[in-house]
Amino acid sequence: MKTDIQCIETRERQRRAIELRRSGCTFDEIAVKLGYSGRGGAYKAVRKALRSVIEQPALEFLALELSRLDALQQAVWDQALRGDPKAVDAVLKIMDRRATYLGLNAPPGGWPAPEQQAPQLTGNDAILAAMKALEQWDERERLSGDQQT
Repeated sequence: MKTDIQCIETRERQRRAIELRRSGCTFDEIAVKLGYSGRGGAYKAVRKALRSVIEQPALEFLALELSRLDALQQAVWDQALRGDPKAVDAVLKIMDRRATYLGLNAPPGGWPAPEQQAPQLTGNDAILAAMKALEQWDERERLSGDQQT
């Protein structure tokens, strides 16, 4: 198991690898400059560092949005239980938004057959795709709200 000092050194080395890659160095050059065993080690270091830079803020953003939805739902819950139609509608919209954020809503027409599905995304690609989908969903919601008023 790595010590705290080793973890700090590894992260610093990864940070330097990103800087070198950003400046145009090849993975072979990064490996030589930072002492990785080869281009594969340099590639993995850059990938891991980028993943940590993207994943943590994305997870924090999702947690923040979910806590906001919880607060909004709590604010109208009692009114909804008493039958207030506007409160019921608000709760249903909040629940739908939460399901969308958590990936629980099926796309229109249902889930595609396995042979029609897009390749499974992982790591940074999955997070970026999810963030893009949330932005598109927010835009559609904003536009549909504009049309209703």
